[in-house]
Amino acid sequence: DIGAVHAVPSRPWPVDPAGRARRDLARLRRCCAEADRLGAARKADLDRLLVRLGAQGRAYLRPREELALLRQFTRALRLRAELLEVVGVWAGDAAASAPSAAPQSVPLACAAAVTCHELELRLSADYDHPVLRRKLNEPAGALPANALWGLYAAAADPAARQFCENLVRRDRALEPGSPPDAWTPPQRQWLRRRIEAGWAAVEARRDVSAQLALRLLTWPWEAGARELAYAAQRRLCLFAADIGFAGPAGVGPADIQRAAAKLSPGDIVLRRRNGKLTNAFIPSYWTHAAIYLGSRDDLRRLGLDDRPELAETLRRYERPAPDGRDNRVIHSLRDGVVFTSLADALSADDVLVLRPKLEPRQMADALAEALACAGRPYDFDFDLLTADRITCAELIWRVYGELLALEPTTVCGKTTLTPDQIAGRLNPASPGRCDLEVVLMLGGGASAAGPRGPGATLR
Repeated sequence: DIGAVHAVPSRPWPVDPAGRARRDLARLRRCCAEADRLGAARKADLDRLLVRLGAQGRAYLRPREELALLRQFTRALRLRAELLEVVGVWAGDAAASAPSAAPQSVPLACAAAVTCHELELRLSADYDHPVLRRKLNEPAGALPANALWGLYAAAADPAARQFCENLVRRDRALEPGSPPDAWTPPQRQWLRRRIEAGWAAVEARRDVSAQLALRLLTWPWEAGARELAYAAQRRLCLFAADIGFAGPAGVGPADIQRAAAKLSPGDIVLRRRNGKLTNAFIPSYWTHAAIYLGSRDDLRRLGLDDRPELAETLRRYERPAPDGRDNRVIHSLRDGVVFTSLADALSADDVLVLRPKLEPRQMADALAEALACAGRPYDFDFDLLTADRITCAELIWRVYGELLALEPTTVCGKTTLTPDQIAGRLNPASPGRCDLEVVLMLGGGASAAGPRGPGATLR
């Protein structure tokens, strides 16, 4: 619940109303200036983004684009929260119980309310695009799930418009200079201009409110249908994952020791386990992807201890892996993005290890991004468009996608990335410069030929 302008919890009446009013007026003026500045920048950024998506035929955002979009949206919501706080003080129950203070409270409450409602309508119109809507309704950090839908609901609610209209009428009915008037003539003039300009903008966007109301009618049904389909697909995937006739792994203890001596933090591990039913549904020879993180000392040397946001994740990494060994690898399985030992990660019939050719600072940033993904659930929809749930190959894409020029593909109507596409960057015919090198190949079929053999992904 991101709140609504007409339903803000009432704040206590200030001990020093005149002093608080002056501070909130300064705050309101700052918010208005910032809203105008951010609005112009937001419109230009979104226009460039949508042109780029259209020109490249993309229906997804790259990780860096996602991050910029989420920061932009979060800044706008924080600005809106400040305006709602001003409304809560000067239009709440405490303010209503002090009618003699109306010349002080009404203009301030009215200016904050119409500015807030205008901002809601502007944001709703700016982000009204399928790719943006989907991204901004995902939970991300402090951003709750369905945040944009919540904003749509606040902007389309007739009660919000009626609340602002009532305040505008009350402001217009005030007699200038009637005591106790806390405003100087220039301050009252600014408030009156802000109120009239904001209300005119709200009135001009009546069509936006109507469009949002229609869109909100279908949203619960669409969201419910997606959740039902996802739950069914998840059950089917878990059922298939438990079926197989796998024998002893082709990669033995000696291979694991050899790998441990050669691997470096940031290496990409691709593997295949034969005899699994799920292999039949993966359009890729390599069926799993992971990232080797190295030891705790390796991460310390890369400077990751200097990033406070990773402190808790690094403490979890120091705990033993499920098999009792030290954690060395991060990957996404049915239980989500988790840490595991190198022996567990290499438990396969074929293994290919690739090394991104990056500078130490680039590698540190990439591994920080990998650690930030720890704990996210697995994406049984195999859809790269969502960031709140991640597949194994999507983890690679989110960490290295732009650095290695990895481009998703469409499989069964889903925008996704396969492990073979990661290995395919080694192909000289692939677009752009190859920033990967082979570290080693392990397993009984490591030299197998054929269109779906591991050798095929390297040719």
